[in-house]
Amino acid sequence: MSEAAANSPATDRPLPLLLGKGWKQIAPRDIGKKLIWESDGQLLSAKTDFSDICTLGKVGRIDCPIAIDPVRRIAIRYACQDSGGRDFSELRSYHLDQGTQSRIFRLGLNQWILWMLKHSPKEDVVLALVATHMPGEGIRIQHQLGLYDLARSKSLLIPLPRDAFCPTDVNLTNQEVLFHGVEGWQIIDYYGRRCAHLRTRSLPLGRGGSFHPERPLVALGGGGIAVWNRDHGAIQNIHKQGQNPVWSPDGEKLWFSESSSDLFVHYLTKGTTERILAVAGNRHAEISMSRPPVLTTDGTFIALPISRKVKRDDESGPRFAFYQSLIVLDIEARELWQFPGKATNMAWYELSG
Repeated sequence: MSEAAANSPATDRPLPLLLGKGWKQIAPRDIGKKLIWESDGQLLSAKTDFSDICTLGKVGRIDCPIAIDPVRRIAIRYACQDSGGRDFSELRSYHLDQGTQSRIFRLGLNQWILWMLKHSPKEDVVLALVATHMPGEGIRIQHQLGLYDLARSKSLLIPLPRDAFCPTDVNLTNQEVLFHGVEGWQIIDYYGRRCAHLRTRSLPLGRGGSFHPERPLVALGGGGIAVWNRDHGAIQNIHKQGQNPVWSPDGEKLWFSESSSDLFVHYLTKGTTERILAVAGNRHAEISMSRPPVLTTDGTFIALPISRKVKRDDESGPRFAFYQSLIVLDIEARELWQFPGKATNMAWYELSG
């Protein structure tokens, strides 16, 4: 066995963590909410003590978030062919109580949904970024905003302005989507109209962004964390390194990571930043596996996948091995626990009656 493999935790072992002041690691416990997450092309659900994990079904390997409709008690995810079998491309619902699944919208075989999927309860619409492989020579991909009406079973594709490439957040109240592209950041409404455009070379590079829940502030991530005030255009640099910023529901805290193996919080009023956790002995920190922290509606719990990258001595295989864990944090109690294993996109299912 190589030295790297010998010193790495096995896939069924928790990752070694460095914790912030006052934080402690405990055994997994049930908090009365469920987690939905993706692992190796499968959608899984479980209580937060991970005592009874349910496999909801296959989704494929396209990177797409999970939308939750708590009224219908379903998770919504884009699904496609993984390897072999019938080719298909569709939006699929997974019933979180019954464990059943069904297609809700069929897409063309030249279309797929990635990077954004959000259910808007007020309109009962699912918002998505739809990519279409256009005919012609070479590779021509067109991005459109997809609106999928669940009640009427109707869909609408909205053209997007130039350079509206990667969506990072949706403001359900103002019906706006935050995009990043080569030319900077822009905010687009549900009709495809550009509401705001921010161009400057000193901006973060577009790895995550977040609308403030109440104020005209937008957190921007990628190579650093900054806050953009839409009213007067001011940019406030928060942290020199970081991505995937997410506001707390009360708008007082900004959660983000420097790599795929840590979590930080910035306190807006105090202007201070605290590291909550980091994987110990992680000499090869990277950002490709980083995901935004997912908060419960009241902001008291966070779910986050973290990873450890280890260099392998075996030259016959991949140069690096990755070890992952799903972390659950209780913000008020300053306690956290982990479930070892692969985890990418995730969402909370907050039981209601």
